[in-house]
Amino acid sequence: MQINENKLNLSIWRPVKNDRRMLFNSDLSGDNTRFVEVGNDHFHEELYFWNSGPNDIFGSCSEETLNKLFVKIRDPFSDNKHPEERRVPEFHMAVNEMLEDPLLKNKNELWVDCQDIIKLSSGELNLRANLVQAVLLHFNWVSTVFLNVPKASVLIR
Repeated sequence: MQINENKLNLSIWRPVKNDRRMLFNSDLSGDNTRFVEVGNDHFHEELYFWNSGPNDIFGSCSEETLNKLFVKIRDPFSDNKHPEERRVPEFHMAVNEMLEDPLLKNKNELWVDCQDIIKLSSGELNLRANLVQAVLLHFNWVSTVFLNVPKASVLIR
């Protein structure tokens, strides 16, 4: 993973419950069309999708912070792993571990101005946010929601 690829896509998948026979071409010529029985774990359906949007939400992070985040959260749940290696309970534990990390909680670099400006009677106020903490809290919510879905897996790109 390259550090300058700071955008995230999170999706939750589960095996499709398929009791039908499916038609597949066994070669590109189409001459060997046959029915193939496919198990329930062969195909997956997407249950949830979130992306970080067009902005670089980790732009204020140091390389050390990004490496820590990607090693714990992004890399173990990337698309080069099989769904059995990317289960929601493991993701939930990894996110909670990162939420408790004092390095990510207390770093001043992680606090940035929000895009929203609140107008008050005494002027304008721009609130600050810890975007890494906010993303981790969102991931915690997502993993809690899907924690008990059988064989659900996480994919982060």
